[in-house]
Amino acid sequence: MKSTFSILFFLSVAFFGFYACEGVNNPEDEQNAASANTIAAKINGKDTVLAISRVILTDYPAENNKPAHQQLTLITMGSRPGFSIDFYINDSSGNLEINKNYPVGGATSGTAFTTVYLRSYADEYGYPSVSTATPNPDLYYAKITELSGTTVKGYIKFNVGGNFDFEGTFYANQVE
Repeated sequence: MKSTFSILFFLSVAFFGFYACEGVNNPEDEQNAASANTIAAKINGKDTVLAISRVILTDYPAENNKPAHQQLTLITMGSRPGFSIDFYINDSSGNLEINKNYPVGGATSGTAFTTVYLRSYADEYGYPSVSTATPNPDLYYAKITELSGTTVKGYIKFNVGGNFDFEGTFYANQVE
């Protein structure tokens, strides 16, 4: 009887421990948030941190049959050899909104969209090759969770060419 109780106790502790840790790997959680001016991400399942070199919030006026809109530009520091990521979150229906999904895929996604460029550097002196993220509004999107003054926080998930899965949180306190 004592060994049966011990086994049941061990299994219940293991089950509850697993259940309690179930959401820890969700990059949208605050626990996995990036530190200042970085993107804390998983690339093809591997943890990495990318430095953010520039963040620009731009208000575009209405002109030439285009409505007024707002764009957040985020650029990571590239390394040679290596890569950098640039992404642009756009809302042509007005101002960027908090906790709104901005699907990856460019302007074909509607009035709220994200465009992502992956720049790969083959060597120290060569030109980068540039790839755009795969459009799939159901799977890939960006979301801004905070935007105030010079601070922006958020989440982005995208894929490039079926072989570069990216998912992570970003935080910058240097919005221009």
